[in-house]
Amino acid sequence: MSLTTSLYTGRSALVTRQTQMSVIGNNIANADKAGYHRQTAEIVENAPINNRHYQTGTGSRVETVVREFDAALEANLRTSLEQEAYYSELSKYTQATEEVMAIEGKSIMADAFTEFSNSLQDLANNPGSEIERRAFLANSERVATTFNQQHILLTDLRDRIAASSTDGVIPGVVSDFNALATDLANLNDQIMIVERTYNNKQQAIEFRDQRDQIVADLAQLANITVTEENDGSYTLMVDTVTVVDSANGVNEELEFTHSGTNPPTISFGWSNSATAPNLDKGTLQGLNDSFEFIQARIAEMETYATTFATEMNTRHAAGFDPAGNAGGPLFDATTPGAMTVSISDPDLVAASDSAGNIGDGDNALNLWNGINTPIAAIGDDTLINRADRMIDFIAVERNKAEGLHRSSESSVELFKGVISEKSGVSIDEEMVYMLETQRAFQGAAKFITTVDQLIQTVINII
Repeated sequence: MSLTTSLYTGRSALVTRQTQMSVIGNNIANADKAGYHRQTAEIVENAPINNRHYQTGTGSRVETVVREFDAALEANLRTSLEQEAYYSELSKYTQATEEVMAIEGKSIMADAFTEFSNSLQDLANNPGSEIERRAFLANSERVATTFNQQHILLTDLRDRIAASSTDGVIPGVVSDFNALATDLANLNDQIMIVERTYNNKQQAIEFRDQRDQIVADLAQLANITVTEENDGSYTLMVDTVTVVDSANGVNEELEFTHSGTNPPTISFGWSNSATAPNLDKGTLQGLNDSFEFIQARIAEMETYATTFATEMNTRHAAGFDPAGNAGGPLFDATTPGAMTVSISDPDLVAASDSAGNIGDGDNALNLWNGINTPIAAIGDDTLINRADRMIDFIAVERNKAEGLHRSSESSVELFKGVISEKSGVSIDEEMVYMLETQRAFQGAAKFITTVDQLIQTVINII
């Protein structure tokens, strides 16, 4: 090997170690950056010099800088993110529903019914008392008001999720999904342009990290499938629909429709495909199912209110007031969420069961029996117990959603931990690599100094 070749070999070692140091420094600088994957320099040997009887090495070079990326682990993380986001929304809104209908687990409606029941018992025992009649009407007003408040609060909670096709949480999330899909398509283009300019297999690492972070964000919104194509682009699909590919960029935009009917219905669609989106998991499906869950509770509340009003009106009509007149309607539940008490005069309360015996309270007892008798329209519950049964059901669903949410959170943390071990940056490890590289750099520099001295000696001899 000539001294010139030795000098070239030493120079290649210096350049290689400089590049390694730059990569290590970049890792340390981005250690806490979301979505960053640790980078390493891949070193290969330079082409050797072929002599007649042997080969002489000419050093090394950095061929590419690669990132530590495991596609299978990342796909598993995306699946876990979809599950976690779905159960997060379901858990949040089932809990909010329970809080609307109960304070610290105690039904607001049940309290109102308890007072209503007590006033009926007092009226049955003392039907001629104006005080008891007024108390009964006051508690009737409380029941009606509670029905209305529960209906309004549930409706408001539902409308927070979606009040129209453009108002509510869902339209905002749909907009976010479409924006992220556009960002993904743009990054596909940038990655393909950059990588075509390289003469080797070097990847556009920074752009790829950005793209994978976008994919992770998309996974939290809906169930997605991502495939890397030979040109380095990602094809994004939701169920069977291709949303983004390298040929067309964004193929589909997600659309959301709110019917505006009573009760309202919601649905999702695509801008160009007639195929209905099967969102399956993710924030959007969690919001959709939460909307339907709350709407079902509203429908139950409306059935509860109309059943109560019908039962009380029927039984009140069977009685007679102090003047001997037959009882009229007691409640008006024609408009959902706007129940009213039809009478305000205590002398119109039909507490007796016959016109000639106004001193008895048998019809007040009949009304009391009405709220304590199982009714098929409300699942064979009694009117007084129905409120607690509804709360019990909501509590069970909330506990189920919270349990699944905790489980999915653990799954996300598990995969994040595994990915961090493989792809994350450890400052301690990077400092060790830096020291090793620094020593190698110093060795290469010493080698070049020695070769330089030899060349100088040869020149002086000549």
